This record gives sequence, C-alpha cells and structure tokens, in this order.
Amino acid sequence: MERSTLRAVKRSTAALLVLVALLAACGSSAKAPTSTPATTTAAAPPTPAAYRAQMNGLCVHAKQELGKTSTKSATSQASAVAALEKALGIFQPILTTAQGITPPSSLAAGHRKLLTSLKELVDGGNALVAKLKAGTSLTKALTPASVKSLGLAVAGLKGGFTTLGLTTCSKLVGGK
Repeated sequence: MERSTLRAVKRSTAALLVLVALLAACGSSAKAPTSTPATTTAAAPPTPAAYRAQMNGLCVHAKQELGKTSTKSATSQASAVAALEKALGIFQPILTTAQGITPPSSLAAGHRKLLTSLKELVDGGNALVAKLKAGTSLTKALTPASVKSLGLAVAGLKGGFTTLGLTTCSKLVGGK
C-alpha cells in the first residue's frame, strides 16, 4: 500500500475512533437536552456529598434527556456532524451548569480540572463541527493535534469523574 494511502487510512481510523469515544462518552443520544437542570449555589460551598449529588444529577438529567439511539458508526460527513452534535448536546449543558457550581474546597482542584477537560471537549467538538459543516473532509478536519487533544479531553473527563467520586458521570464515559 502506498504511504499516502496508508496515512489516509490511519487518519480515517483515528477519526472514527474519536467519534466513537465521543459517542461512548455521551451514552448514545437520540436528542440533545432542551434544558439544563436548575442548580442553586449557596453562599457556602456544599459538602462533598452534596456536591457529588449535584454533579451526578447533571449526568442523570443528561442521560434521561438522551434516550436511546442506534449505535451506527459515522460513515458519512453528515452522520459525523450529527454524531458530534449529539455528543455536544450532552456536554455543553453539563459544562455550563458545572461552571456555576462552587465545589467544597477539598474538591476544588479536581473540579477545575474537570471543567478544563469539559471545555476542551466542547471547544474541540465545536471546532470540528464547524470544519465539517464548511466542507472539510473528516480525515482532513481531524489533524493529529486535534485527535490528541480530543482524546486527552475524554481521558480527562474519565479521570476527573473518578477522582471526584462522580459515579453516575463516570458511566457516561465508559466507567464502572
């Protein structure tokens, strides 16, 4: 196989792996959430248990809003865009709401890291959708740097959810 063809196959495979990771992270959605659960931030930070309940509640709400969908892989440009938009429809509301939650001081550093990973995932996904909608092919839109960045963001989510003890959220990204 020619070197350029081999590189194109590898990039296509990487692109599909990122899409699969994003879809696995979002729990396979049928529709994007239409609203964000109400959160209240008291003057004092919540206890660790209250914080975990509030954050896990975001994930429960997202999962309830999503429903079931087929697990078809993204085989065309349009299906790749649709898959990414579904994933973004999960993580954008979680990010927006989580930014307004004040964690207890013992969990503040982990919360900041989690927000960074969520923001990277949402920003990277939005940038990818914009490129795809502008007509850039999936294999060209997913540069090695963007694949690495999105992969690190998903890994950061997994690690953040686990570190913070967010068991329900962990299930959204393939955790146990």
